Amino acid sequence: MILSPLMSGSSSEKERILRVCQILRDAEAEDNISKEEIEKFRAVIYAFAVKFLKREELEDVKEAFRMTILGEMIWEEGREEGREEGREEGVLRGKLSLICKKLQKGQQIDRIAEALEEDVSYIESVCRIADKYAPEYDEEKIYREFIKNRCR
Repeated sequence: MILSPLMSGSSSEKERILRVCQILRDAEAEDNISKEEIEKFRAVIYAFAVKFLKREELEDVKEAFRMTILGEMIWEEGREEGREEGREEGVLRGKLSLICKKLQKGQQIDRIAEALEEDVSYIESVCRIADKYAPEYDEEKIYREFIKNRCR
């Protein structure tokens, strides 16, 4: 059953994967197989789905995994990654905002670096971008350009 997505036949890989998911749901409901074994089988089927299906087919299969333990684990991992990215973005935006406020007050780069306990080179890199948006210092534009330059 688990290897059926690898076999040839008249049904598509997506249909075979969905059928195995249904069989696993039925087995789980009937308590024929332990939950641990079912989750192991689901992990294998999930790996097959990711390997063999196109993105739009994965969208159709996604629902079959959503409310499983594996689906919950993947969901929670994604949420935690999103939280971490959000925290990092918030810290960066806060620093950029402080730097812009200090620039508007006419503070020098070395004083800003000292006040924020950052390397002078880091403050200089922000200031090079911020200078393009002086004297208003559009923080959103500065943030976007900073991220774009950092990703290069």
